[in-house]
Amino acid sequence: MKRQNIYILTLLAIIFPLISHAQVGIEALLIESRSVLQLLPRFIFGLATIYFFWGTGQFILNAGDAKLRQDGKNKMIWGVVVLTVFISISGILNLMSQLLN
Repeated sequence: MKRQNIYILTLLAIIFPLISHAQVGIEALLIESRSVLQLLPRFIFGLATIYFFWGTGQFILNAGDAKLRQDGKNKMIWGVVVLTVFISISGILNLMSQLLN
């Protein structure tokens, strides 16, 4: 129950300033949410990059332990897969937006 209250208070702390600054209406809230959503792909790309390098570190530092080395190898593989898919989707979306503009 306490976690739910923390989540609700956090959400209110994020949304309340948008409402209390005498915003024009829902349009201003949508503009603000759009700016947050534009940062989301960069954040995901950064997380995938960190995950890849974390796996690389595990792979290098645990050279003596086969299980931990395999775990690092799997993290590197999935990091590359996520980065490849992410870059592909971003490229396709950019191409479509340029063609439709």
